[in-house]
Amino acid sequence: MADINLTEIIIFESPSHCDTTVYLIDEHHGHDTSTRENIEIAKHLIAHNNVGLIGVEGYKGGFRFNTNINMYTDNYYTGNISENNRIGDYPLFAQEMVNQKAAIVGVDSEELSDKAVIDFVDYGIEARLHPNQFIRSLHFIKTLFDEYNLRGSKGNLILNCGARHNDDILNLINMKINANFKRICSLSHPRRA
Repeated sequence: MADINLTEIIIFESPSHCDTTVYLIDEHHGHDTSTRENIEIAKHLIAHNNVGLIGVEGYKGGFRFNTNINMYTDNYYTGNISENNRIGDYPLFAQEMVNQKAAIVGVDSEELSDKAVIDFVDYGIEARLHPNQFIRSLHFIKTLFDEYNLRGSKGNLILNCGARHNDDILNLINMKINANFKRICSLSHPRRA
């Protein structure tokens, strides 16, 4: 799967089961109360809604992305939840999910994340508004689906990432992704206030 063109990044191999549900859990990085509520929500979904795979922002996973030429390479991160694969500052959700019944995998792109930080330092582009953030959102859901299929997973999925990333992903529904999506936001998330 080397050298996927940027325009092809939105071509997904959705889970083979049409009745698969993807629970998009809005994370507010650094807001521990919201994160702890998200952990309880995820535990409930795992116990009662047949969740087989959890994807998390902040840990590398999926194909590496070359930001110089805006293309994927053929190097693939397996998405292990370990300090070596951690690129985010808020690992609480992922760490709490490691010992759950469902498998957990990192779905983030270190290259796209780093590019946003570098462009902030060099050009003053605010990281959360960087155009690569949309591409990162696509990378999250693509990697989650890739891992689901590579592992032969069964059941539903959870994606825990920032609310803006989930906004981007929900906008993709119009592109006929073959899965059901349900948005979840903790009661203490600042968007609810």
